[in-house]
Amino acid sequence: VSKKTSLILSHGLRIWCRVEEDQTIATFVFHHACCDGIGAYQFIGDVLWFYGTAMGDELEPLIELNEADLRARLRESSGPALLGFQKHAKMQPPFGAPVCPVASNGGSGQAERVYPNFFTATYEKNEYRDLRLKAQDRGQTINEMLLENLFVALAKWNQKYGFENPEGDIAVNMPLDLREPGQSTFSATNMVTTTLLRRTVSEIEDRDRLEQTLREELAKLKHGRFESPLIRYLITISKTIEEMAVEIGGDRCLATVTFSNTGDPTKRFLTQLPKVKGRVKAGNLVLEDINGVSPLRINTRMAISLFSYQRRLRLCMRTDSAYLSDQASQEFLDSWVECIDSGLAK
Repeated sequence: VSKKTSLILSHGLRIWCRVEEDQTIATFVFHHACCDGIGAYQFIGDVLWFYGTAMGDELEPLIELNEADLRARLRESSGPALLGFQKHAKMQPPFGAPVCPVASNGGSGQAERVYPNFFTATYEKNEYRDLRLKAQDRGQTINEMLLENLFVALAKWNQKYGFENPEGDIAVNMPLDLREPGQSTFSATNMVTTTLLRRTVSEIEDRDRLEQTLREELAKLKHGRFESPLIRYLITISKTIEEMAVEIGGDRCLATVTFSNTGDPTKRFLTQLPKVKGRVKAGNLVLEDINGVSPLRINTRMAISLFSYQRRLRLCMRTDSAYLSDQASQEFLDSWVECIDSGLAK
């Protein structure tokens, strides 16, 4: 087997495999027009299923996809009438004023970086348990705790490096899954919406208030994701793709960072694969680790994704190399982890 092979498939998928003596590292790159993150992990699960089957594993068959259901997705879940307004009602874009990007640390960064250019931090089993217990004691979820500390780390970073408008809003772009019970096989990108969580520096510095408002906002989003400002806005407009791109595009910074929580990606697989000591097995392969990061939007300096596998928590981050060098990226990740850990000591 070649030490390094690259396979390019049509419809926006590229796969690299690096084969070493005792491990193989496979990198999948999906175009977001093809599938969202959940669809990507479903695909990886299918790949492992086919490999295990080819190696002689006796596995349950894959779930048959119902094309009629896929074509009908969202037609009964949302719409102007269900959301309580007329299709052509006047609504403002849900983006608001431009927000603070992440400040550079004075370095010029670099134009090229070896793909997939991840920066990672890991909380091992016992550390992850302590995080969950601490969040539980504070009446928070892990998501809320990490988001709170991310806002704090972003504000401190911009203040440390003298960002030109340190009092401007900091915005976290958070994807929201639109799948409902019984729709676990829906992998299309229009099953995902997004929301922008915005906070001023003064709101971030009031930690008790920050904790409370995040809890309230995330609870509201969880139960009303089909009525998010972005969904309402997109349903009301009647424009061509080109006109929409001009209206919601441009050079302004809409989000400081993208933040998503994938959870355990193997739970998104559409088939049950055997496990060895908590690790997924396919043929002669044992899945030691699985993670990834969502794409970087225009003028968004970094994207962060959370993963839990084998009872570990992995923080994965990708940054815009033109603004944040490798050293600066690692420094920011370290500062975020420091914020999280300082909260554990309280």
